[in-house]
Amino acid sequence: MVDAGPAVVFALVGAMACVAAVDTIMVGRRSASWPHVPGIVRRAWTPLIGRLFFGYAGPWLIYEYAVGSTVYEGSRVRYGRYLNPNAARRARYRYEVGAQMPVYYDPKSPTRAVLEPGAPADVWAMLSIGVIMLGAGLYFGLY
Repeated sequence: MVDAGPAVVFALVGAMACVAAVDTIMVGRRSASWPHVPGIVRRAWTPLIGRLFFGYAGPWLIYEYAVGSTVYEGSRVRYGRYLNPNAARRARYRYEVGAQMPVYYDPKSPTRAVLEPGAPADVWAMLSIGVIMLGAGLYFGLY
């Protein structure tokens, strides 16, 4: 008898990757139609742990933007992670302290904001890998 445990784990990880990718795609697409206002970066850094484990890391930011007379702080650069090291490096240098850029905010909840609206292209790779893992886990778990 074949142990189905590894196949179940493989299928679960694939399913979680699919759910995360679909969520990123849906929220990213919604953010593409949000209005934007001027913003300014107040703090910017690159997490050491990301550089140690992967050799690169996307920027972590604190930026300010005003909607009406209320000033908000945001930290989301984009929906989804940087899977491409070069894109992460370019983003890190684009968002230095004092940099001014448009901030896209959710009109229903102005505390939700992003600097790069839309779903990143890398999320499709994550969805594809998730589907393959889910399919392989189900196949090997059933046969």
